[in-house]
Amino acid sequence: MARRWCLAILAYCLCGLWGPHVFAQAASPASQPRPQTRALRVAEGAITVDGRLTEPAWALVPAASGFRQREPFDGPPATEDTQVQVAYDDANLYIGIRAHDRFAEHIVSRIRERDQVMVDRGEAFGFASDDAVAVLLDPFLDGRNAMLFATNPNGAEFDALITDESGSFNQNWRTVFSVAATRDDGGYSVEFAIPFRSLRYPANSGPQTWGFNVARVVRRLHEETLWSAWSRVDGGLARVSRAGTLQGLEALPRFPINLEVKPYALLGRDQARADADAQLVGNTQTQVGLDAKWEAKPGLVLDATVNPDFSQAELDQLRVNLSRFALFYPEKREFFLENAGVFDFGTYGYYDEAPPYLMFFSRRIGAADPETGQGPTPVRGGLRLSGRVGQQTVGAMTMVTQGSVAGQPSQPLTNHAVLRWKRDVTTKRGNGYVGFMLTDTRAPWESAPNDAQALSAASTSLGIDGGAFFGDSTRLSSFYARNVVINEQGLQGATQALDAANDAYRVAVEHDDGRWKLLAEATTLGSRVRAGSGFVPRPDMRRFAAYGGPTFRPRVLGLRKLTIAAGPWVLTGHDWRKQDLWVGGDLTLEWNSNDTFTLTGALGHNVADAPWLVSARVGVPAGDYDYKQSQVVFASNPSRRLSVVLLNNVEWMWGGRFWQASAGVNVVWGGRLSTGASVTRVDVDVPAGKLLSYVNELRVSLPLTTRWVFSFYGQHRQLDDRIALYGRMVYTWRPGSDVFLVVADERGFDGVPGRLAQQNLVAKISYLARLF
Repeated sequence: MARRWCLAILAYCLCGLWGPHVFAQAASPASQPRPQTRALRVAEGAITVDGRLTEPAWALVPAASGFRQREPFDGPPATEDTQVQVAYDDANLYIGIRAHDRFAEHIVSRIRERDQVMVDRGEAFGFASDDAVAVLLDPFLDGRNAMLFATNPNGAEFDALITDESGSFNQNWRTVFSVAATRDDGGYSVEFAIPFRSLRYPANSGPQTWGFNVARVVRRLHEETLWSAWSRVDGGLARVSRAGTLQGLEALPRFPINLEVKPYALLGRDQARADADAQLVGNTQTQVGLDAKWEAKPGLVLDATVNPDFSQAELDQLRVNLSRFALFYPEKREFFLENAGVFDFGTYGYYDEAPPYLMFFSRRIGAADPETGQGPTPVRGGLRLSGRVGQQTVGAMTMVTQGSVAGQPSQPLTNHAVLRWKRDVTTKRGNGYVGFMLTDTRAPWESAPNDAQALSAASTSLGIDGGAFFGDSTRLSSFYARNVVINEQGLQGATQALDAANDAYRVAVEHDDGRWKLLAEATTLGSRVRAGSGFVPRPDMRRFAAYGGPTFRPRVLGLRKLTIAAGPWVLTGHDWRKQDLWVGGDLTLEWNSNDTFTLTGALGHNVADAPWLVSARVGVPAGDYDYKQSQVVFASNPSRRLSVVLLNNVEWMWGGRFWQASAGVNVVWGGRLSTGASVTRVDVDVPAGKLLSYVNELRVSLPLTTRWVFSFYGQHRQLDDRIALYGRMVYTWRPGSDVFLVVADERGFDGVPGRLAQQNLVAKISYLARLF
């Protein structure tokens, strides 16, 4: 059915019934000159960060304007004018933005929590539900890596890192800065004050030129505008090499040592039991620890942590695993999230797919379950060096884990080490890199299992990778890696040679110019590929994929975009034995109202080499099975006070039917209180049996101010009667210094509902001091 839909719509378009504007594209080429602006040095104390831009100093600072649309049209001038000014003194970089709006009463500004102004949209980050502005800074002008600061008319804080011009931002990076905003009848104004201690920039005392860009979204129009890189061919805000430039920075401050320390003190109580029949084990915690950060040289930072605590990290989402492979749970611990992009090696996959290969997955550090990265985190301490050295990006990390938490078995002393190096490569069309990475995990020999395929006493991986643009919107990326496992039987049991079965590699070409989006990739994982410090859900695999299609702008029925994408996905074993084959496609409609609808269909077959259990309950025999999929997703405009997401996915596979249906609703009450609830129904019916489960979720967020936020997250999984409750209050009493009150409670085991599994009560205070 989906195939007939796609063919019919494609034929309709090719017949020209919608006219030439369906592929409308800006006339300006991607090679157009980048805009420039200048920063002005001002006297210390001349600017007060109140969001008003009324200080006399601002009247002397030149303003950059000329924003142009990226959405809904490609290239026309912005509907509403935006002016940007940059000033600095011996302590801070100041950025003032005046966002004019003739219909200021329709400005949307509800978000107050930190790091919520922009959100992950699957393949890229974008603005969330509010009017907002974002500023990009590339101090080293390397055209690949940048810092991002954003806010909305409430003055909510957002900061993130961009690595290698990736559309996926690391929004978990957190630094110290101030921002304030004010609204009036003509729009809104914002002021950023970013301490130079929070920035990394070249050491020279002479004039400096930084990469610089600004983006704005007008939510009532769903209009996104940029100062530079506005063309869809340019790639938008994440395309760092297409940013404009900021000049006029000179004699920037240098600090003798530039050391900051962040001690914390914690009082808590934890209880846990390993299984339903085990005794409840609990203890009272009185704990102190320390994080330190030292800029060893300009752009190169050494981080140290002693006895770190991650109690404020939110609980993982309860899910029902319907696949043969491990689920992927993202990292949530703050220390590992900062500069995480430096240590990326491999591929994160597409859509909701688990990453096929990551050489380094930080959740393996201190995790009780080495396959998924879940469990306690007995991290004793570690060091991390990361940053820029000339035209190179470097990273090195070593972490030590040992011990246990209440109710869990003790883990041996284990060292996790990572080494990363990247070298800039400049092409005519953009910037790229070549790189090297090594990971090594070591534990005492006596703790190693006899199975060489399990997490052993030593597991080492090393590889090379690279990526570069060879067209305005076309990027080539690749990696090659080899994994070595050592246990008490020796190298791979001393019986297997190091051959292609230990290798992993990938080559991919991606193209996205706003009119066509295409992907072609080949990925191979040998049968003995393991990543002791990484994530490999499915070794012994060769995958070939070609997927993509056009985007139309039909201007009928209120549509903004219509996207068609289709292609085959072929998987075989490493020895080329038959495995999985799918041919499928998507039809996505996006309206000017910001509502979206996606229809997905696929046909193919799957092969199970051995019997397996769905969620450890319902058996699937080995064999060759037909595959069909039909999925419908509708998401309403998230900027409305009431928004919904509906999904219905049916897959006929493994000789039966796998049906998932979910409904989610989010409601904003009075501009502050936000509540979200969802229900997911999982229904499996195969010849060997049936499985029916519901997963219910409830989220509540109450930001009293931008610095004082209450949140609650509750979950229930019917499959094993698991209930998980998480409540947190965080108060930022000064920039970088916080007070946390956290309650986490998990109850229920298979057949024993309500029995306490784990409970944590924590009060924690941290203090950031910047020295020398």
